[in-house]
Amino acid sequence: MKHKAYFAFLTALILCAGLVSGCSKADSGDSSTRTAAGSSAGDSTDPVQAEQPGALQATSLLPLTLDPEDLDDSWEDSAVQVTLSGDTVQASGEGVTIEGNTVTITQAGTYVVSGTLDGVLRVDAPKDTVHLVLNGVTLSNDATAPVQVMDAKKVVLTLAEGSSNQITDGKTYTSFTDEENTEPNAALFAKSDLTINGKGSLQVTGQYANGIQSKDTLCIVSGSIRVMAANHGLKGKDAVLIAGGTLTVDARGDGIRASNDTDSRKGNVVISDGQITVDAGQDGIQAETCLAVTGGDLTITAGGGSANAEPHQESMPGFGQQTQTDTGTETVSTKGMKAGTELYIAGGTISIDAQDDGLHSNGSMTLAGGEITIRTGGDGVHADSSLTVQNGDIRIEESYEGLEAVELYIQGGTVHITASDDGLNAAGSLSADTSAQGETTGYVQTAFGGFGGMGMVDQDAKLEISGGYVYINAGGDGIDSNNGVIISGGTVLVCGPTDSANGALDSETGIVVNGGFLLAVGSSGMAEIPEDTSGQYAAAIGTGTRQAGTLLTITDSDGQVLCAFAPEKQYQHVVFSAPALQEGETYTVTLGGSCSGTETDGLYTGGDCTGGTELTSFTVSDRITTAGSNAGGMNPRGGGFPGGQDGMMPPDRQEQGTRPSFDGQEPPEDMTPPDGFDPTQEGKTPPGGFGGFDPKANTGNA
Repeated sequence: MKHKAYFAFLTALILCAGLVSGCSKADSGDSSTRTAAGSSAGDSTDPVQAEQPGALQATSLLPLTLDPEDLDDSWEDSAVQVTLSGDTVQASGEGVTIEGNTVTITQAGTYVVSGTLDGVLRVDAPKDTVHLVLNGVTLSNDATAPVQVMDAKKVVLTLAEGSSNQITDGKTYTSFTDEENTEPNAALFAKSDLTINGKGSLQVTGQYANGIQSKDTLCIVSGSIRVMAANHGLKGKDAVLIAGGTLTVDARGDGIRASNDTDSRKGNVVISDGQITVDAGQDGIQAETCLAVTGGDLTITAGGGSANAEPHQESMPGFGQQTQTDTGTETVSTKGMKAGTELYIAGGTISIDAQDDGLHSNGSMTLAGGEITIRTGGDGVHADSSLTVQNGDIRIEESYEGLEAVELYIQGGTVHITASDDGLNAAGSLSADTSAQGETTGYVQTAFGGFGGMGMVDQDAKLEISGGYVYINAGGDGIDSNNGVIISGGTVLVCGPTDSANGALDSETGIVVNGGFLLAVGSSGMAEIPEDTSGQYAAAIGTGTRQAGTLLTITDSDGQVLCAFAPEKQYQHVVFSAPALQEGETYTVTLGGSCSGTETDGLYTGGDCTGGTELTSFTVSDRITTAGSNAGGMNPRGGGFPGGQDGMMPPDRQEQGTRPSFDGQEPPEDMTPPDGFDPTQEGKTPPGGFGGFDPKANTGNA
């Protein structure tokens, strides 16, 4: 009789040029092997390339297939039976040595193990592949690892269908001979490649350190596996590949970890399928090099979740985030998913609740698909270099900053952001030393924004939106770049700040709108308007202070609605740009009333809008047209201090007194003006660092 299970053949796709790390050889000659795309493994497939610069430059999707033996959970009746019975062990064939309570498998073959043993099940079969079948096993040891693969080419561990298996170590190991010999250090430990498959269940309790560990590649193909660990849950040095099964990890350290930091082709985590739940005291999933997800259902909690977030140090009002220099102190990383080089997501359903960043890469990141939900006390999505959103549904329900990178590109997909600070933020320098993952040494982020031209320009910073749908609810700047912002496509809705120290839009070198649909509302105190070099017409509208939910409608001369938006927050200023705005045409702005169309994020499509009160009308004559009271906002890259409703100061500034007047104003005590700057002298040019800021010009009024 032959026990047989059939598996759909699996291919994991990894986005790292040149990486050939995993459970199979790159030149596996199995012509029947098929890739995830459905073509033969030998067929040529086009790599996925980002259309914009700044995304992963070394992009080629390489098929990383599993060997047939990794997928096969069958065994013959002729397999060696190993029966454990307390203090005694019996074996029905060759390849097994028994010494006290230590059972050692010494050669290739299939071994079916059952029963209970307080001792060690060891594999010492150099250059051989060993197939271990656990068929109702309870293994424990208070002094060392109960399962030890000390030498083998590979071990395939099958969980027999219907079986329940347990592996438990002790809290203190007494097997170490000196300080340098600290292995094995996991309840299920392997110095070789280790694959787990089958239709049974396995519970691993690592009370000393790690739960399941491979010094090479760890593959999870199928089965129901629960891991509890005092340190890391699953650890593979060269790679961790998860292709299916149900995996539950509860670890005080990292949940899933690939640790090789000496070989740029290794240290990868690839997930293509499976039901995965991770509750980690540190990072949920951490890869020293590349982390790729193409499928599966992942639920990750890191560091106790966003409820345990450290408070953020607020910067000076109006000046954005000040320069941050790491002091070199080691900190515990509590991110949801973290990659040392590249993070790539193309599929799957991912839910993250993290104390620190939800998704984090010390290098580049590409989001090309999947459904991602994030709650975090840090950034929702952070990349130290470039971040590209190509597709997928990304919902950041709680964050400090939503999406942050030096280079930030949104080309497609759907992005929803709720942030206590900035929604989108492009800041920093690609030349900064991020070798320590932005956490331990040498990383300096110069992000000193807020007053436009009064800030510092990060020459490498880029923020470009060319497609997709973006909705932002930000307590700080809605869209913030320490260089420029380019919008050429897509739909962008911003509910910006209600305080006057931030703006719905903020840049250092200007905002250029060449296409797409842009609607940004927020306070007027630091409102910025697009450049007049934009390729698409835009309108800046001062509305006065309006309560959350007040419908804003813009119609053309024929009564056609260009936009109908009911922001979820109080607003004073609106920037609107869309292809429908045409030169020479007149448009009417109405506040209040109702709309019968379909509402999404406060934006109505279709239906009729009725009621309300006309606020103003405007005729498009320039690239940027202003209307209403105090509609001009900040000059691009700097300007005056616009007021609130009907020329009055915004409410928070009224409490502080009148608008600052620079004519004849004495500087505060202990403050020395820059050399050559005298605000009392007519015609005096401010220093170059002020970026065109004219203290005598009030450009905030239309």
